[in-house]
Amino acid sequence: MKRGPLKVFYSYAHEDEALRDRIDEHLELLQRQNLVVGWHDRHIVPGAEWSDVISDTLASADIVLLLVSRAFMASEYVNEVEIPKAMKAHESGGVRVVPILLEEAPGWEQALFAKLQILPSEAKPISAWDDPVEAFRDIALGVRRVAKDIIIEGGGPFEFGPHEFTEAELALLPKIERER
Repeated sequence: MKRGPLKVFYSYAHEDEALRDRIDEHLELLQRQNLVVGWHDRHIVPGAEWSDVISDTLASADIVLLLVSRAFMASEYVNEVEIPKAMKAHESGGVRVVPILLEEAPGWEQALFAKLQILPSEAKPISAWDDPVEAFRDIALGVRRVAKDIIIEGGGPFEFGPHEFTEAELALLPKIERER
């Protein structure tokens, strides 16, 4: 089955728009490789019913990034609509939800998504890193791992089109895969 890039849905508070943009910049390589395409509410076109567009886009996402901050945790819409829909889809296997800790956000440990592995590594908020670029790099690597896992579960990279394997890559594949 051939398919396009994985759809990444950003769930965030508008106060965190600049950090959402930074994360999106660090996912640019995955976008150029046609592995993912990002979407957030700033893509809604004038005249569209924003709640319907958000609901439809969230329902069709492969990966949902929850950008956790104090503003995110305080958002009524995020907590009453986006998180419950994302977690329901996650629990049914329809989407991967990945929380990303932007800053210390009291109460996130009791949220519906608290049982999920959080980024950056060791649940260290971006704001606590000495070098935020390293935090964004860590996030990008984590999202890449999620995308790779989804692709492998879906039958491997072949669904994304032909891939010229190097001899080193072929050597790592089981014999039955090499012959395919």
